[in-house]
Amino acid sequence: MDRKRLTITLNKTLLKKVDDVIDGTKIRNKSHAIEYLITQSISPQVTQAVVLAGGKGLNMRPYTFEMPKALFPVGGKPILEYIVEMLRRYEIRNIICQHQIETSAFLQNRNFRFFNINNIVKSATVSRDGLPGVSMEL
Repeated sequence: MDRKRLTITLNKTLLKKVDDVIDGTKIRNKSHAIEYLITQSISPQVTQAVVLAGGKGLNMRPYTFEMPKALFPVGGKPILEYIVEMLRRYEIRNIICQHQIETSAFLQNRNFRFFNINNIVKSATVSRDGLPGVSMEL
């Protein structure tokens, strides 16, 4: 790793807290402790998102007769694409998407590289465990 030297001034109370992080094995010295603490504070805390894109879209009829709400275009792009792009900006790469069967083709045809998208498809069948209208596709 390419590192640059940095000089900082800390008050005694904060320096004591940095010293408490040093364990001698994983974190060896003050420089390593400060680097570790900064990395922990700026790393993304949320790593997974659940997108609920199912439902009949009764309030959006007659438009939802032909396409699911998630695929409804706004500004030339489907709503679901805006959601995935927003998640990309916040470095959230694991997505669980609950949606209707028509949305599966959209997710497969789009180039969502570097994403792990798990699909929960809502269908008109009864699942093995007896829940009406829910089947799992992972």
